[in-house]
Amino acid sequence: MHALITRVNRYAVHVLAECQAALSSIFAEPYLSGRQQFADVPHTIDADGVPIIGGTVAVLHCAAHAEVAAGDHSILVGQVLRTTDGPRTRPLIYQAGVYRRMGPRIAPCPASLA
Repeated sequence: MHALITRVNRYAVHVLAECQAALSSIFAEPYLSGRQQFADVPHTIDADGVPIIGGTVAVLHCAAHAEVAAGDHSILVGQVLRTTDGPRTRPLIYQAGVYRRMGPRIAPCPASLA
């Protein structure tokens, strides 16, 4: 997907819902092309030709802005042109190698620790 995004001017960043963990796994497969990744994923194509996945919590519609070298990787920076809200549901969170869910609010630190 990285190679594809570096060749286009527009792309979308999707905030997946908790129930879309399987989609996250599909897009994490490095051996699949962008076309293969979207093959069995319900999506539409927007006016800029960008695939938009259905049922996501939010979509950030972006224009390519910069690519920054970072060791043996690169960081792609996009300018958010607009956003689209989806269903009001919990977002999918992937942290420390596992999927997680948002929990209750945490208490603020006491002034002595802040």
